[in-house]
Amino acid sequence: MLGQRPLLVMTARPKHIPELDGLRAVAVLMVMMCHSRVVPGGITGVDVFFVLSGWLITGILLREAQTTGRIGWRAFMSRRVLRLVPASAVMLTIMVAIDPLLWRDALIAFFALMNIRLILDPSGNPFAPTWSLAQEWQFYLVWPLFVTWGASRPKALVAGLLTGAWAVLTLIRSALIFSGEYTWSYNSPLHWSGLLLGAAIATWPPGTRVAHWVGWAGLIAIVATLAIPPMASTAWTIPLTEVAAAAVVLRPPRALAWRPAVGLGTISYGVYLWHAPGIILFNAFQVPYGGVLGCAAAILIAAMSYRLVERPFLRARRPAPAAADASASA
Repeated sequence: MLGQRPLLVMTARPKHIPELDGLRAVAVLMVMMCHSRVVPGGITGVDVFFVLSGWLITGILLREAQTTGRIGWRAFMSRRVLRLVPASAVMLTIMVAIDPLLWRDALIAFFALMNIRLILDPSGNPFAPTWSLAQEWQFYLVWPLFVTWGASRPKALVAGLLTGAWAVLTLIRSALIFSGEYTWSYNSPLHWSGLLLGAAIATWPPGTRVAHWVGWAGLIAIVATLAIPPMASTAWTIPLTEVAAAAVVLRPPRALAWRPAVGLGTISYGVYLWHAPGIILFNAFQVPYGGVLGCAAAILIAAMSYRLVERPFLRARRPAPAAADASASA
């Protein structure tokens, strides 16, 4: 139909998709509003990131395996390092300079172990949001092995296995949450479910048709979770958000290509890194509306970080075979 955007399954050479930057903006706004206590919910914005990351990175790896017959693990990890480490290292260094007592948690965050630290000691710290980065690092250490195996198998089989794995992790995690075990269920590999669901839709064959309203339904469902307190509902809001995010990835509404949203999505990684330190610093000085001001400061710092730190290292990355600019802030 006229005006509908084609389905965003993985093709030979994907182009930049501004709507997905807009989706990143939605996700990081949700997390900021939750942590600054503007709304009851919003923490599931992280699960939107997981689905998008699983879809994007798996697609890149699949294309590399299908094009070259193998996946260059070291090259893949070097691209991940250049994408993620410089900005986080700058943030951690600045925060330790402000408060040297943070050096232990800074090292834990730098070596992508924050999720394990939160399992052993759930007390808060300015770097606690890096648990999600730790989850992704740990997932992508092993993920190329599965993609190498799956690249030569029928896509229906691989998609079925990934969807089944998503369902199993979701059921186990939900059972643990209902039994009162929140920390382990949230910070362990049980939270890889969103990455797996994103990976599953990356294996869908090109040309699969999805109704144009699906993306809007998914976006509305994601935004609706802002009204739901996380501790009371995580068992079902996480899978709801994951399915909704997958729907948006498959059929993103064009409204997400709104220029301010695309701009925020482009710098969303830096915003995510800086929003918790910003909130804590403003609240420490008892500044009125410290949470909101801390998030606003995070956006400004992230814009500078993107220009001065992230973008130079992004240019230094060697692209994966047939990956075009598919990384797009992944």
